[in-house]
Amino acid sequence: MKRRVTKKRVTKKRRPVRRQKPKRNTSVACIVLNWNGGGRILSCLKSIRDSKGVSTVTFVLDNGSLDGSRGHIPRVFPEAKVRDMGRNAGLVKGRNEGAKWALGEGFPYLLFIDDDAVLADGALALMRNVLEADPQCGLVTPRIFGKRGSDVMWYDGGEIDFWGDPVHRGFGEPVQGEPIIRNEAFATGCCVLIRREVFERIGFLNEDYFVYSEDVDFSLRARDAGFTITHVPSAHAWHLQSGDTRFNVGRWYRDYYVTRNKFLLFRTHYHGGRRTLAMTYSTIRWGLLPMMYFGFRGEIDRSKATALALVDAIRGRFGGRYS
Repeated sequence: MKRRVTKKRVTKKRRPVRRQKPKRNTSVACIVLNWNGGGRILSCLKSIRDSKGVSTVTFVLDNGSLDGSRGHIPRVFPEAKVRDMGRNAGLVKGRNEGAKWALGEGFPYLLFIDDDAVLADGALALMRNVLEADPQCGLVTPRIFGKRGSDVMWYDGGEIDFWGDPVHRGFGEPVQGEPIIRNEAFATGCCVLIRREVFERIGFLNEDYFVYSEDVDFSLRARDAGFTITHVPSAHAWHLQSGDTRFNVGRWYRDYYVTRNKFLLFRTHYHGGRRTLAMTYSTIRWGLLPMMYFGFRGEIDRSKATALALVDAIRGRFGGRYS
């Protein structure tokens, strides 16, 4: 009898399926407040849109603008997300609302930038890369110049001086030396990139400040929580210096909040002799001397604003007093 030859089935070995790791979200939510921003905010938004090497989504919160810019922004930048606050709720309140909005959509990095500030090409990517490389780094700032085309600095890092007063390193000076990445005492809110974990650990900006000094308070709280603040001089930005205050209200508005909020800052973060020194210095430097100087120049509104700031600081009256 013939034997049946049975063919053996050859089973092909299946290659293991490699599961691709989901890509990490490295996008940046750029939060910009508009308060009658006009052409200034358009330049700011354009610099964000033109940023190279990083994916961005822009969140614009309008603080009750009356110049028509609220409706103009969506036409020029249809990709921007715009929300109307309905009134001037203050810089701090607006930024907090923007941060909650962006964090709710899952963004890992948030950029606060003034509407009269402009980013250089590639600056945002450089800042984001620093956060990517160092998990302990919570805030990153660029080198900020006073105006475009100038080598005179507005902010080249933040330090606390002998009197306990926060000052911008290099303010009013030309660029000197090689750009070296370094840790700083505080970050300016004019342009700062923040890791989402900072908000999750320490909360949001303190709305008692309303405007001015809230960035120093937030920085000191972040440092107390273990985060570092890194300054990247090779990343550049420009600031037109208090455009909102100058165009919307007047210098007295800034005088009031800058003076009053220094006392809130010192009361919150300083103790013992350091608090006494800072309070005494600020009473003279930011209170009595400006009052006399403004009075001598006939700027009565600025003199009154400074006096009211001292009174409210003593009484503990903070938040939005003038909007």
